Amino acid sequence: MSGPLTLNGEGNANAVWVFQMPSTLITSPNSVVNMINISSGAGLYWNVGNSATIDTNTTFLGNILASASITMDTTATDFCGRALASTGAVTLQQNSLSGNCSGILAGSGGLNGGLDVSIPVPAPPTLPLLVLGLAGVGLAYARRRKSTAD
Repeated sequence: MSGPLTLNGEGNANAVWVFQMPSTLITSPNSVVNMINISSGAGLYWNVGNSATIDTNTTFLGNILASASITMDTTATDFCGRALASTGAVTLQQNSLSGNCSGILAGSGGLNGGLDVSIPVPAPPTLPLLVLGLAGVGLAYARRRKSTAD
């Protein structure tokens, strides 16, 4: 990302942006993310497949969700969001991060109330488990019967 990026919610109280980057997110120095015409229900998410680098003096908004690492270079800021890395480090260098998103973008702060992803866990099949349990009981009964016959 180079230069300013302006996201216009067009008055939608619950405007949400999800940027999917399969590999990396890299900003140029002095880049700016702006949001206009939004309210407290808005959300902004940067889903990064590998690593993110927010360069020097970049003014950023939103939650950065990276699989590997996140580096925020000197004086880069994220005034409303989080920097969360699954497997690597989050490196900060004289940065300001704030999840206190009063007013605009409050829906993005702390990931609360936004981007609920739930995956149902399938129940194991009942019949195979029943057959396996009965086979175990039958085997225990046969062993006990054999040991008493000896």
